[in-house]
Amino acid sequence: LSSGIMLMCFGFSTLIFGSLAGSLIADPGFGWRKTYVLLGAVMAIVVFVFGLIVKRPSSPVAAPSNTNAASSASDKTAGQMLKTLTFWKLFIALTLLASIGNVAISFAKDFAVFTGSADETAITIVGILSVCNGLARICAGAIYDRFSLPKTQWFITVCMVIAPVFGIMAVITQAQFVGIIALLLCGFSYGLCPTTSAVYSKLFFGEKN
Repeated sequence: LSSGIMLMCFGFSTLIFGSLAGSLIADPGFGWRKTYVLLGAVMAIVVFVFGLIVKRPSSPVAAPSNTNAASSASDKTAGQMLKTLTFWKLFIALTLLASIGNVAISFAKDFAVFTGSADETAITIVGILSVCNGLARICAGAIYDRFSLPKTQWFITVCMVIAPVFGIMAVITQAQFVGIIALLLCGFSYGLCPTTSAVYSKLFFGEKN
């Protein structure tokens, strides 16, 4: 859950700093150079301050009890990992999930306009998509903490399948409401991915490498 909260902030930063940076870059008196310097300075301060707070655990942290047999996985090298069927299953699943999210984000405004939304509404929808992306990261963490890993995977997979189905329906019907639902589902399903991808690596292939 804590990983989900952190990644939610990562997703929300696009909504907040993206708009701010866009406004500063468009300002003739500020421009892109000063914008990059400002963002770099803010990031440097944040990294320095919170770097003083974050500490390495003094002893190994036990894996959650709901990880089942995966918690006993031995540390594998990169070569050993590539030889497992589990790696390639995860690779394909996460690649497809990331593809859905990247396509949705890249074409969200155009897709919303295509399905009947006005430009101003389309921009708002893109913002809400980012919010759904962020909330999904907390949701994935909470589900994993509360239930088993297989149930978490099933939830992610179902969302991953439903999202593009609504996208296809929106293209066929060009219905504004269906298009909005499709975009929000795509953003949500994409947001489920980052919180759990690191967990999979740790549980199935160990922490060392």
